[in-house]
Amino acid sequence: MRLSKREEIVLTEVYFGILEQRGEANNDDGYPVVELSRQLEYPLDECLVILRKMEKKGVVSLESNAEKVFLTDEGWKQAKIIRNKRHKATIFKKMTSEDYLIAIYELSEGTEDIVSMSELARELGLSNAAVSEYIRTLEDLVIVHERKGVQLTTTGKKIAEQVLETRDTLLRFFVDILGLDIDLAESEAHVLEHNFSPLVVERIKMLNKWLLKEKELKPPIIKNS
Repeated sequence: MRLSKREEIVLTEVYFGILEQRGEANNDDGYPVVELSRQLEYPLDECLVILRKMEKKGVVSLESNAEKVFLTDEGWKQAKIIRNKRHKATIFKKMTSEDYLIAIYELSEGTEDIVSMSELARELGLSNAAVSEYIRTLEDLVIVHERKGVQLTTTGKKIAEQVLETRDTLLRFFVDILGLDIDLAESEAHVLEHNFSPLVVERIKMLNKWLLKEKELKPPIIKNS
């Protein structure tokens, strides 16, 4: 079960909304969908469409009248995982221009859709003002639509896809080859994904394919010098 970036944002907003209402991890009263829509600046209809998809994935449940949303046990678990990952990312590395491009790419789900500044700020864990100021330095990589949001240029989209390909290659190596825990693997990949040349990424990708092709294959013997 994999959540889209928008679904992750909705999930964590419901999580924190419930915590703020109750002051504790209590899901009994749910969270008003109207308030969720207002906080995220999503149209109510769009918010409900996202929630319905999440309901099918088993992370939330809606009242019959769709006025309130509740987290399932799995939803509660996933929200905590997402919260911890974002906290680690904030601690261990500064945001780069590539992080902005990736966030826009994932929020738009690889399309040419416009992503709002507030949505982008929430994903990056930064203030709207900080995001608006930085985004204007990415002149050839994004298009800024006043009062609407931002959109990737062809170049910006290409860079985002290249970094995401590097991330996927590193994740596969860390998890499938080295056997690292997925949380640790993602933290390491997020730090390293900006620092590999295309040639090195291509060689790691080839190594992944070779090592994973057949379980019985043995790696080549490396002789001591």
